[in-house]
Amino acid sequence: MHNRILDDILDFRYATPNNLSSWTCSSGHAATNGVMQYIKKLITAGYIEKTAILYNQNEKRRRQLYMITKRGADSIDRKHEYKPVTRTYSDSTVHEILLRFVARGFKELFNARRFEWDVKINDKIKPDLVVDQPQKIFVEMEIFNKMHYQWSKPAESMKKYGEHGNPILVVICCDQLKNDIALNPFQSYKPEHIKIAHEDCKRVSKKIKNPRIFVTHSLFYNRLNEPVCIYKGGTNKHKLI
Repeated sequence: MHNRILDDILDFRYATPNNLSSWTCSSGHAATNGVMQYIKKLITAGYIEKTAILYNQNEKRRRQLYMITKRGADSIDRKHEYKPVTRTYSDSTVHEILLRFVARGFKELFNARRFEWDVKINDKIKPDLVVDQPQKIFVEMEIFNKMHYQWSKPAESMKKYGEHGNPILVVICCDQLKNDIALNPFQSYKPEHIKIAHEDCKRVSKKIKNPRIFVTHSLFYNRLNEPVCIYKGGTNKHKLI
């Protein structure tokens, strides 16, 4: 468990306890408590350290971000991959935390082992995450406000890809759910919530014309190996890989 946590933090650059928790726990409370036991030991050993807290100071334990130290990377024979995190944290941290749930999904479900963050492909294309699987998949996290009917916002953002050949996964989440998912990812969502998430994906996908783009919802980060993607504005659910 110690090595798995260190591997994940190094792969993700930084992470919250929820990003690192076991998916087999019966509740979010149990998951957070379980991983915190290891986090405390890793801090004491000098293998990880605290960095920023999400902008809201409530429930600090679940909002705390951790990053690996050079000593921690050396302990798992990955010292050559260590890079200090110099990112400035802000309200966009929720965006980053949701993105790390998706990265964890690729690790757990597809055995992905290489992640690139904040990649610049060219002056226009700068995906949030690139996953080697083994073909590179570009991942974009798009948060929008559906109360203001911003269905076209993710589509506008995706125009930059044009005819780019790599598969692109657009993970959407509305403002109304982003904090709930980031802090309580293990809750059991009701069927009506799942249905609404799929409907959101359909509305966004209809705005996107690129046949290489798949749309899914951040609710489905732990089901990426299932048919949870909407493709080419259709109504049927598809698998990404």
